[in-house]
Amino acid sequence: MSRIVFFGTYNPDYPRNRNILKWAREAGHTITPINERGGGIMKYVRLFVGLRQLKGAYDAVFVPFPGHLAAIVAGLATRKKIVFDAVISLYDTWVFDRQAISKGSFKAWLYRHIDQWAIASSTTILLDTIEHRNYFVKMYHLRPEKCAILPAVADTHLYVPQESLFSEKYIIFWHGHFSPLHGVPVIIEAARQLRNEPIEFRLLGSSQEGRRIAAQAQADGLENIHFLPAVPYEELPDAIAAADLCLGVFGTSEKVDRVVPNKVYEYASMGKAIITAQSHAVARVFAGGDIVFWSDTDSDGLVALIQKIRHNRGAHFFSPANRRIAEAAEQEARQIIQTIF
Repeated sequence: MSRIVFFGTYNPDYPRNRNILKWAREAGHTITPINERGGGIMKYVRLFVGLRQLKGAYDAVFVPFPGHLAAIVAGLATRKKIVFDAVISLYDTWVFDRQAISKGSFKAWLYRHIDQWAIASSTTILLDTIEHRNYFVKMYHLRPEKCAILPAVADTHLYVPQESLFSEKYIIFWHGHFSPLHGVPVIIEAARQLRNEPIEFRLLGSSQEGRRIAAQAQADGLENIHFLPAVPYEELPDAIAAADLCLGVFGTSEKVDRVVPNKVYEYASMGKAIITAQSHAVARVFAGGDIVFWSDTDSDGLVALIQKIRHNRGAHFFSPANRRIAEAAEQEARQIIQTIF
């Protein structure tokens, strides 16, 4: 088996990184971490020095997400194989998804060139869906064979179906970041319209934007929404288990059409019914599953879908099909990691 350097400024507890590390070890690879989590530009100098000090005594370098700058440093420090888990385009994320900078700005130019340099520095880049690969191939003029598909799957041994506890209310659950991709305002407005129904919304996650949204919901008197703080990774399945229905993403950027969010795999692994935005990627992966697509641009359509699922499937609905799809996707991802090095 190979000796792999896990290299970058990554969070080892981020679910995708956690899974990849586990699968690589299960495949018999020896893992050497070089991970600089401190702030400032000097962490990249330390990364460079750390890799050079190994004097080539390894077979490949793996750069976990997020790692665009780390991939560039790796390319400067070694001529060994570099596998870069790109996951996203910085340019697309900041310009079109978050709409935080304008297309013609210097920052947009910089992010696009960081994308290009990180890709050029790598032997192989990992992306989460075929649709995302097609975007990268077109945007950055790549050979398709340079890209490998690694789905953003859930750990199906952790996210297992559980018996739901009795609740007098119908529980709707969402977790994640409060970025535009997730479309949380759509969920909030749906909760507003359903505030007189025996329905409870639970939104789990911690961020400055999340606190702002929670404060506004409280000021508006939306007592049917409970904002829950982020929990350790191992405790998240318990929070999902209490739900009768789980919500994915409701953003309207083009990126939504290209991704299958990790939370959707987590929900599916636990056999939950799911509503998420219309997406070619999700529709392809979950063909035959119990996922309902929101294709509107406002909350009215989401309200209608919630009421339809609530009345047709009732509380504590379990989807064997979603569980099977999640298990198959995890097995596919595991095999990719076992062979890519």
